[in-house]
Amino acid sequence: MSLRLPDRLRRWVNSTIRKSMNTPSLSRMLVASFLAGVIVSFVELTCTGQVYAPIILGLSNPAYQGRALLSLIVYCLAFVVPLVVVFVSSYMGTGSRQLGVFLQRHTATVKLVTALLFIAISVWLLYDVLRVWGLVGPLIA
Repeated sequence: MSLRLPDRLRRWVNSTIRKSMNTPSLSRMLVASFLAGVIVSFVELTCTGQVYAPIILGLSNPAYQGRALLSLIVYCLAFVVPLVVVFVSSYMGTGSRQLGVFLQRHTATVKLVTALLFIAISVWLLYDVLRVWGLVGPLIA
């Protein structure tokens, strides 16, 4: 299971980061790091933008600010919690090989849970669109 940028883009991103780190002075390195971060963010926007764009649009609309903020928090937690779990596991002595074996053993479960989550989100979004169009009523009267 692999979720990553295509090899060509990944090599380009890695090259950009390496070049930004090979600057002689601290101030140049900070500027180069910032610019490398901007470039990498734009390259990865194709992955994250499809989630961030609707959330940002929701934040700009007063009627959806609460929902959009909650969505942003949930989205950020979905990225941070697995990183914290991996960090704590590593800190407690789990090696990368052990972590890889664990993930390989549970790939089917992870994919099933992810699929169920996406189905639930799809049903929720479909219901929300139909409710906004007046085709269905609220679930709680």
